[in-house]
Amino acid sequence: MMLELTQKGQDTHQAVGHLTDGTMVVVEHANNLINQTVEIEFIRSLQTSSREMMFAKLVDSNKNTPPKKPMPRDKKPTQYQNKSF
Repeated sequence: MMLELTQKGQDTHQAVGHLTDGTMVVVEHANNLINQTVEIEFIRSLQTSSREMMFAKLVDSNKNTPPKKPMPRDKKPTQYQNKSF
């Protein structure tokens, strides 16, 4: 779901947006994205005496990208790969 983040949250890493019905959505680790529209995924809801609050996280846009290629086996290891620590 796409959501516009309009203000900072209570915690320093949070940002807040609102659904069309006025429900407040707190988005984790989005404090640097205020005044932007982001894709979110809901993770939990909380019913307070006065309203419902939703909590969300940013959708990882990298999960649909192909994985990185592994290093070829014929490459020589670096000096640190052979040491035991």
